[in-house]
Amino acid sequence: LYRYMSEREMLGKESITLARVIGTVAKFTKEQLNVVLSKEEERNHSWYGGTINTLVGSALSGAR
Repeated sequence: LYRYMSEREMLGKESITLARVIGTVAKFTKEQLNVVLSKEEERNHSWYGGTINTLVGSALSGAR
């Protein structure tokens, strides 16, 4: 729980696994767990997708 809350941005896909474990231990309903996992996947995708797109865009514009 500590690692998820303090290092979530650095965990990548592992954050989704930790969210699933925390939700299971906390006995979330299936619907609650699905909402949490969906939000975590969105965060993960937007952070990595945005970062990668920015890096690629910078590299391409620097190469011109």
